[in-house]
Amino acid sequence: MWLLMLGVVLAGVYSWIFAFLLRQAHQGHLSLNTHQVLEYANLFLLAIIILKGFFPAYVPKSNLIPPIYPISALQRFRTELLVELVSPFYFVLLNFLFLLYLSSSHYTGLHFLQSILVLITAHVTLRSLQLFVERKMRWRSINFYSAVVMALAFIALQARVPMFRPVADWWMLAVNIAALGFFVSANFLLELAAAEPRSKEVNHHAGARRSLNWRLFKNHKLVKQMLIFGLVFKIVILGLDAFVYVHKEKHILDEISTLWLFVGPLIIYSYVFNNLWGFYRNVWLSIERSSNKAGDLIKFTLQLLCLPSCWMPQSRLCM
Repeated sequence: MWLLMLGVVLAGVYSWIFAFLLRQAHQGHLSLNTHQVLEYANLFLLAIIILKGFFPAYVPKSNLIPPIYPISALQRFRTELLVELVSPFYFVLLNFLFLLYLSSSHYTGLHFLQSILVLITAHVTLRSLQLFVERKMRWRSINFYSAVVMALAFIALQARVPMFRPVADWWMLAVNIAALGFFVSANFLLELAAAEPRSKEVNHHAGARRSLNWRLFKNHKLVKQMLIFGLVFKIVILGLDAFVYVHKEKHILDEISTLWLFVGPLIIYSYVFNNLWGFYRNVWLSIERSSNKAGDLIKFTLQLLCLPSCWMPQSRLCM
């Protein structure tokens, strides 16, 4: 909720910036004219939508309806496309366009509708790129050839009337709508030409060298790194504790009892440490998907940190 409110505030800031640039361009204080500023606004919209799928991290394409669900491919495509557009990110962008329309007389209703077409075009472009990244394409499929034809029709219309350039009449907007129709059709046919990803099955085996745990440790780099790091960390802590006890006959943290609040025995000497250190992001994602409350994450973290201190016989915190 707070991120959505921040996005709306940023949309207002950026709309004010572009409204100011349009006013300055109209008064001749810039080297750009108003049409060029509108072009940059549309290109800004186009770039930020495509980049958000790859930066700062790649965002996989959301498959909201499983392929085995008994509906047609067209219904699945239409539903997923509409649901993706009804998201907080696009809500913020629509606020940016609407506030720019209200704050600048040089950004007309015709320009507002054209920017919405640019928004949808950028989203369909992102979907197409995600298909090429995630799915194996059947290059000799009739659907792929049809998608190429539709994409060429889109490119031909864009070469004649580019969508990012501000239109002057409704006829040019109709050409842009037709171009978007060809592009959406190309994306639908491209999804039909993409092969469904094969589901991977892992079978359990009683043998030690073929067990699921061994394969997970051997093949999953993150799991392997975290387990090895946790083991080395525990060995170092135990070694230091043994060294201090031999020379001073005291354990390493006897004089600093408050550290047991953060370095409890279950964190050091069990694999709860790995959950806190190596897989904390997975814990955060699980809590976010289940309740989406920051209080639950804080409560869970405090439970992992505080409870071990009460199980430590030497701790003075529970006295």
